[in-house]
Amino acid sequence: MQKLISLLFTLVFFALAWMTYDNVYSDIAPVKALAETAACKVKDCRKHHGFTKISRSPFGIEVDYGWEEKNSESALSVMCHRESWVSGPMVCAPKGQAP
Repeated sequence: MQKLISLLFTLVFFALAWMTYDNVYSDIAPVKALAETAACKVKDCRKHHGFTKISRSPFGIEVDYGWEEKNSESALSVMCHRESWVSGPMVCAPKGQAP
């Protein structure tokens, strides 16, 4: 039983280490492109827009976008993470929606 717990702890540790490297320290350019594609499905990207903030954590990357619309500004947050959180392709969706 002790070996099983030790093995499980080791697997969780390495999974979290991989997620930290993948989401926090890897190149952000492909993720920004995916996030912008997801944001443009919700808002009109022909209007002036740009990203305002990027938050990176071991569990995913959150990209905030801002739009200027007729004397007002609006914002949209897009959350990106691996399909199965540890592996698989990166998927992005507006915060609060399923990818």
